[in-house]
Amino acid sequence: MNPKLILAACLLPLFPFSLIFNAVFAWIRPPLARAALLLGWPLSGLWVLAASGITPPDWIVPWALATALLYALRALTLRDAGQWLAYLSVSLGALLWVQPEPALAWAMSAPLALLALVLGAIVKRYGAAFAGYPDALAARSPRLAGVFALAVLAAIGTPPLSSFFVWLSWALTATPGAAVVLLVVWLLWSWAAIRLLQGLLVGEALPEAARPVDLGRAGVWLAALALVALLAGGLWIAGGRI
Repeated sequence: MNPKLILAACLLPLFPFSLIFNAVFAWIRPPLARAALLLGWPLSGLWVLAASGITPPDWIVPWALATALLYALRALTLRDAGQWLAYLSVSLGALLWVQPEPALAWAMSAPLALLALVLGAIVKRYGAAFAGYPDALAARSPRLAGVFALAVLAAIGTPPLSSFFVWLSWALTATPGAAVVLLVVWLLWSWAAIRLLQGLLVGEALPEAARPVDLGRAGVWLAALALVALLAGGLWIAGGRI
């Protein structure tokens, strides 16, 4: 196997090379660094492919689909939101082998970076972000909970945000069999997202529980601007590429 193709398989993660990304993501803790990693990792993989002039062999796409399906299935059992985000990034990065274009990588990675920043805000206030803790985030920090919910929906490809049109572009360019697998992966990620949101947002906030300072209005506006940018990016993809 070509060494440059192996490097690309690490950056556009194919199992078991995906374990490298998982280890790096777990090692990096600062939210900004994680956001940069989520943006730069797949783009570096596309750069390796373009710079080396490698044409991916036909057997790469089934491998990528299997990797995406594996991580989507594993996500159903996760309770830690950070690990959930890492698995989502691996799954989506692998799917870039279906249509390796930088514009699609940007459109898919930007919501993940936004979610990394939001999770950082939750961890800063509560010390952790996993299903069951903090319980009733929507009651304790409603603005932060709302931004978190929207970031999760953007990350999994909820229309009309940019990641939805990436999924649509993948499905339209794939073979019928691959398109079915893509649909199954998307449904699994939606299911996993609902479980994560339910575990973090829903619950009864105990009266004696300390309530950290909620997300400020400036943070809410920044998140809103980011979501508007994702919406505009999705409309651009829909109008110019699909």
